[in-house]
Amino acid sequence: MRRADFYNRKRMVHLASCAAFVISTILISLILAEWHKKSLAWVKNGYLAQGTIVNLDNNPSKLNTLLQRARLHTAFAITYSVKINNALFKKNAYVDQHVYASLSEGKSVPVYIAKNGEQHNLKSNIDDQLAQSHLIYYLSKTAVITVPVSLIFHALLMLIFVRTRANILLKGFYTKHSWLNTNDNVLIWLTHSQIIVIRFEKHQTKMLAQLYQQEACLDDLIAKLKRPNIYAIDIADINAIESEYASPKLLVSTANRAYKLSFMNYGLKHHALTQIAQHLPAHLIHSVNKKSRIMGFMPWFLLSVLCVAAVLQLNNHALMLIIAAIFVLKLLPKCIFHICSPREVQRWRIPDI
Repeated sequence: MRRADFYNRKRMVHLASCAAFVISTILISLILAEWHKKSLAWVKNGYLAQGTIVNLDNNPSKLNTLLQRARLHTAFAITYSVKINNALFKKNAYVDQHVYASLSEGKSVPVYIAKNGEQHNLKSNIDDQLAQSHLIYYLSKTAVITVPVSLIFHALLMLIFVRTRANILLKGFYTKHSWLNTNDNVLIWLTHSQIIVIRFEKHQTKMLAQLYQQEACLDDLIAKLKRPNIYAIDIADINAIESEYASPKLLVSTANRAYKLSFMNYGLKHHALTQIAQHLPAHLIHSVNKKSRIMGFMPWFLLSVLCVAAVLQLNNHALMLIIAAIFVLKLLPKCIFHICSPREVQRWRIPDI
């Protein structure tokens, strides 16, 4: 089956986004690992000495940045002193709750000191940093940043290269009175009195598309399908139709049931709507409801602001990841969509009495 240009673009965007994610994650991880290795090079030739705890902060430190909070669940500030070449040096350091519980003012604490005496740090902190100096650790930490960035990059590529093609009429997927949707495995066929909806199994998609593109009639297409789900909507029974501008779905209602008709893209949906509208009962009133883009954008923008604020304030990593995922996967695409698309809804309905 011949692939449409629209879906080739979509596939290329997916591949480019995945490649960008993998390459950027590996490169950044390698850079961070090498930088970390160099920053601890002094430890190899250093020596261990005993320092003294000068001060302990009884309250957990207020870590102001997201990166600081990601490093320590609960951080405590301490001050220690150490003698280097007969000179006394003091330094502030952060330790986690487990280490903090074992310390007390005046107690000795092991300290790593560089050979030249220019650098020193608590042994517990150095041990933690050495334990983290492997590529897997940096891959996991880097992915926390590169995953949302890659998703944003993917959304922008989709906006630039794919969404602009979403209103085209895909050759081989429509005729004047029928529309084939190989994504949702559905064929919609319009007659003078009915909208016939045929749902088929995924493994039959290629076969049906080939027959459809060879201009087979409806009876021949149905005959080739195994266990199709077929239902017909009598046009005379329709009491409402609703179509949102950039949506590929058409909502059709009768007195007994509501139907959601799905098309390959909203270009094909508009084409189908034009044909269906010519057969609708005369008593249905057509209306167009237009809203400014900012009206559609603002609710999603406010929700996005709340999500970002929550991520910056929470200390629970699981909740932070869940909220961040909701923001990147749901809210950000909605913001981009509504700021770039006109908010227009067409309706055909029975007039109010």
